[in-house]
Amino acid sequence: MNRTLTIFLPVGILLSLGGALTFSPLAWADPDTDLARAAHAGDLSGVKRALSEHANPNAGDSNGGMTPLMWAAEAGRAAIIKILGASGAHIDTQNQQGRTALMLASREGRNPVLLTLLDLGADINTRDNKGSTALMGAAVKGHAESVRILLSHGANPNTPNDNNGVTPLMVATFKGYKKVAKVLVDGGADVNARNNFGGTALMGAASADQEAIARILIAGGADVNARDSEGETALLYASGAGSASVIRLLLSAKAEVNIQDRKGETALMEAAWKGHSQVVQDLIGAGADPLLADNAGHTAVALAMRTKHGGIESALRKAMKSAVVSANRPVTTAHIGTGPEKTSSSGRAFSIEKPITPKPGEDFPFTLPHPR
Repeated sequence: MNRTLTIFLPVGILLSLGGALTFSPLAWADPDTDLARAAHAGDLSGVKRALSEHANPNAGDSNGGMTPLMWAAEAGRAAIIKILGASGAHIDTQNQQGRTALMLASREGRNPVLLTLLDLGADINTRDNKGSTALMGAAVKGHAESVRILLSHGANPNTPNDNNGVTPLMVATFKGYKKVAKVLVDGGADVNARNNFGGTALMGAASADQEAIARILIAGGADVNARDSEGETALLYASGAGSASVIRLLLSAKAEVNIQDRKGETALMEAAWKGHSQVVQDLIGAGADPLLADNAGHTAVALAMRTKHGGIESALRKAMKSAVVSANRPVTTAHIGTGPEKTSSSGRAFSIEKPITPKPGEDFPFTLPHPR
């Protein structure tokens, strides 16, 4: 009874089980099924037998459009790839996800298969339904040697996917694949390429606390002051993430410490809001201006007070007093409660009534209010 039922299972279901079933003799009655199963299992004699019985090397299963060539590529069966290629298998057929045998092999890091498929003339820059290439697949999975092989055979390192404009380098950077990132940069990847939101690989490294990769990108010419569509730079990303080592690297590479995004926010504000004490100290030491305010009038100390980061608030108060005294800049309670009433584009020209300037050694001559 069980053997009779097995014959009627769809080919796609049988294959999706990855060989977990033990096939009865009756289950091998269909040459196309035999070929796909043998190709996936690496059964050379089974492949030859199925082909001799006129199995179609281009038959796709009903579960995902996988052909025998695709099953062999995904499983790393280079010898069977050669047999199928010589038997008329279409090298660049795409499954229901738009993936070719080359893409499937690249995602699994099947390097001998990659070389075999490329020798058979596989199109290296074909894109799947999401706009991703074989190179993107290798980068997503962190296969550095696969990336190197594909680049050496003409893969375009800067082809983004269609969903968000992310490039292979951006993917490798955010995932922390240092070797992949190095291979891509050495292979001509554009370190300053932008995604659909204006983001760069360096911003991804900053937000993911990837100091080693950020160093590779900067050495490769990454613009440390590039802005995304919201006006944020890698320094703002790193500050929000608390990536102290990345921040030190960015500052040493001449990142602008007081740059403000479209909301008027600075790296110091980001760090104060998120409670990253060491980052706040490093930014202050690098010249971050504690008197700058965002578009809503919030200074870094006001944000620290809102989130009840007492130690950061204290450090910022000292920095504010130092800035006022050393530069003879006026300050009022507005700098603590919300921020200056008005600022120029540089954030330095304040329009405030009755400014108060403390003398050296004095604390602020007013009671700190709680921010609204």
